Amino acid sequence: MTPRSILRTVIQLLILCLLANSCAKEEKKPGPYRFIDRLEKKNIITSPMIGLQKNFQWIEQEWTGKDFIPLTMNGKKFWTVSTRFPILGKNEAEKPEGMRLSLPGKEIEFSRNPKSNAFTWQWMKAKKEIIARKLYRSKRKNRGIVIYRKEVFETEVILPQGEVIFEIFVSSGNPESYSVHLDVFLDDERIGTLLVKNYKAYRLVKKANLGKHRLILSFRDSSPVLKKGRESIYLVNINLEALRDILLVSPPKGREPEEEGVFKASYYCEPVDNIITPPQAESSQYFQQEVTFAISGKRKIEILGQRACLDSSLTLWLDEEKIGTQRINDLEWSSYLFEPFVPKGRHELKIEGEMTLQAIIIENPQKETYLPLFELGDEAEMHDLGSGRNPYLLKKKLSIPVVTQAQTVSALFAPPKSIFEFKLELPEFPVLEFGYGLLKRAWEERGDGVNFVILLEEGGKERIIFSSYLNPYQEENQRKIIQEKIDLAGYQRKKVKLRFLTEGFPPGLGSSREFPDRRNDLSFWHNPVIYQSQDGREQVPDGLNVILISIDTLRADHLKCYGYEKQTSPQVDRLAQDGVLFEHAFSPSPWTLPSHVSMLTSLDSLQHGVNSTKSRIAKSTVTLAEILRVNDYFCSAFTEGGQVSARFGFSKGFDSYHETKGALYIQESVEHLFRRTDKWIDNNKDKLFFLFLHTYQVHGPYDPPPPYDQVFSKRKIQDKTKFFERVLGRRKNKFITVNDQEKEDIISLYDGGIRYTDEHLIKPLVKKLQKTGLYDRTAIIFTSDHGEEFYDHEGWTHSHSLYNELIRIPLIIKFPHSKFKAKRIENFVRLIDIVPTVLEELGLEVSDYGFNGNSLLKMIRGEGEGDRSFISYLGPEGFLHIPEKISMNKNRYKLILNSPYTKKTLSYFRPPPPPFQRIELYNLEEDPLESNNLALHLREIAQEMQIKLVEYLKKAREKKALERAFIDEELEERLRALGYIE
Repeated sequence: MTPRSILRTVIQLLILCLLANSCAKEEKKPGPYRFIDRLEKKNIITSPMIGLQKNFQWIEQEWTGKDFIPLTMNGKKFWTVSTRFPILGKNEAEKPEGMRLSLPGKEIEFSRNPKSNAFTWQWMKAKKEIIARKLYRSKRKNRGIVIYRKEVFETEVILPQGEVIFEIFVSSGNPESYSVHLDVFLDDERIGTLLVKNYKAYRLVKKANLGKHRLILSFRDSSPVLKKGRESIYLVNINLEALRDILLVSPPKGREPEEEGVFKASYYCEPVDNIITPPQAESSQYFQQEVTFAISGKRKIEILGQRACLDSSLTLWLDEEKIGTQRINDLEWSSYLFEPFVPKGRHELKIEGEMTLQAIIIENPQKETYLPLFELGDEAEMHDLGSGRNPYLLKKKLSIPVVTQAQTVSALFAPPKSIFEFKLELPEFPVLEFGYGLLKRAWEERGDGVNFVILLEEGGKERIIFSSYLNPYQEENQRKIIQEKIDLAGYQRKKVKLRFLTEGFPPGLGSSREFPDRRNDLSFWHNPVIYQSQDGREQVPDGLNVILISIDTLRADHLKCYGYEKQTSPQVDRLAQDGVLFEHAFSPSPWTLPSHVSMLTSLDSLQHGVNSTKSRIAKSTVTLAEILRVNDYFCSAFTEGGQVSARFGFSKGFDSYHETKGALYIQESVEHLFRRTDKWIDNNKDKLFFLFLHTYQVHGPYDPPPPYDQVFSKRKIQDKTKFFERVLGRRKNKFITVNDQEKEDIISLYDGGIRYTDEHLIKPLVKKLQKTGLYDRTAIIFTSDHGEEFYDHEGWTHSHSLYNELIRIPLIIKFPHSKFKAKRIENFVRLIDIVPTVLEELGLEVSDYGFNGNSLLKMIRGEGEGDRSFISYLGPEGFLHIPEKISMNKNRYKLILNSPYTKKTLSYFRPPPPPFQRIELYNLEEDPLESNNLALHLREIAQEMQIKLVEYLKKAREKKALERAFIDEELEERLRALGYIE
């Protein structure tokens, strides 16, 4: 044979071997087809989000230097001027898209940090919410504050030139007994007197000058008083809305505005209402004015005023047509709403009735048509790994409240009319799974409803495979995300075209509105996906499942498997016998938020930077859920919110992220958690999944239900929650001393919560997995975010120190098929090691994500690794009155650096914190309770570790600015209940 023929023969043999090899292997099941990830511009046939900004008016405006007014804010001097219209933008910290400001020959830079030697500009939105309890903490009561007779509420406001709507949410302290005369002043001028009875929004209109003003509410009088008692009002908040915004120019030092020439600005503006204010607010039987309507459509016409005589009514006329009549309420200042359909053009508006007319507000219909879509633009924008580009910001993380829960879901935002089209080849036994629904505003305000339709085209034939009309305003059972599964087995391995359609009216009917009210009919598709089902066979999906369980506030040494004398954890102990128990695992923080971010990102708390409730997980930070999602996992979480709320970015990578509201005060919270988990497993057992479970059941106020409240107590503890609040429930009491009996009661209740969680979460979960055949092919990680102190170092609860009672946590990993069964690891490990361990066990890449943690598998296999070094951090921005602390270890030596308390912080606590040393060094091998500070005796070791810590801290602080979290009122109350804010 020639050399060429020999080479040809060898190549043919290699090809045959490869083919035989590939045939011998079982064909890999295709991963899910996620429509969210596949959505590109080419898939969007129509959407009101396309070219949305072009629906808003483009404004070009000029000012001379004489138009500017000097104003000092936060110690900085600005030249200020009012815009002609409100600027189209949501966040004052960001430059509105497309907006420019210039002087002759140069453009002025937008900056939130003024420069001393150059012009910069920023802007101030004239929509503000003043939350009363934040300004008057001493008078706080629930959501608002109490103001008594002859007291005043006063605050400073900055207003632009022109009309301002004041919306005051207030009620009489006892509406059944008396009404309150509430005078409202802007500076020295009274703009109205409200007769306040039941809680509602009272609205007033006032024309203001640009600048700082004092807004004053004065409780002057009341009538009638039916019973004795100190009279009061209950004030919640005040909303301000102006028709203009404020432009702020920061000039170079020594410059005057008159010297600069003409300032030119260009920007998109919001649609504005037409506000008509009579020349004088006086009693009148008749008011008439000509009004121009630029487009036809339904209008909201609101009339603000007060009755002028005992028996009167209010009638609205448009031209010669009577729109309607309403009876004027008592003597209170009220608003009266009419909603006529108005043709385009000029019309005569007439009002009849004995009343003091203050203002007429005619709503611009484009505020309902386009502004809600813009406001949802980059809000809740999706940044999950693998989700691809986000055309027109249609890929979102939407928050949907459901009774006692909130769900944050990955969704395709599809306000009507939207059509998304996809061409694909279906796998064997295909199932189309999706959710659909409307945002919460559709539950509370009347709209047209939305018709959801899915069409499938194959071989030139199209048919409807799904259709459903939702109007949750009318149907309460539609106030949720509705889940669907459609079997497409009849189309397996066929090329099809799928269209997802939403229309803003009932099926078979055309829209009744020329300009639909999209504020209320905002619809979405939740995580539409096609995956290959098992078609009733006994096969299971390729790969391994992962369940991560976080028991908030669980210290390791209160579990029997960690040497505790009480039987707190029989089910966890059994889980440990089936897995690997790490005897010394450490958390990067002594409180919930940063620890959980570390748990899910494998980053130390200083590296991810989420060390206060004002920050959130950065868009660029990658979570475990994201990595698993791009590797074909379905990812869901069931949590109890608060410090692990989706508002902090925890929903990244999760298809659905559930939060239970008020779980801290639900005695049986883990039972609710398991019921939801149980149902989810039934619906997803034929998929690869990652499930994250979190509970506050062990967290204070230590209130397990009977009989677990008595299982470790020698006596009956009365009124457990009040006992906790009295002894430990306030941050000021963190260093309080209690008697031995009270301490024993506190620990007994805490231990009872552990036993209850063990019996009602861990036990049924393991049984569920065993019953469904999932136990052997599921990795279960059991851990906590931090521990709890019971006066070990003269303190209580957590978030105030870095001793082991707070940062040593349980860590148990039950591997698939109980690999490494009953193994115990004595080496020091870290919470941040969980993510890389999971990824290596699943055969996924670990090195691409910049983790601070490392896989534990080599250590488990006994491949010669020693103790790992941990960093634990408590930042001054995390908690009021607690100074910064940082800790690390070198082998079994542990160093803690403590910043000093100030006089102010020391005076906050009653009693004050115990004396402490700035530098603490402990030998944890010989002194596990950290009672013997060796810093003075082992100076070289302490100094070496201190240098490393300081350098680490310095590098971490050089990182870029963090993303801020949006904390709404409901979340703020949950954080307050958890003790994390005041």
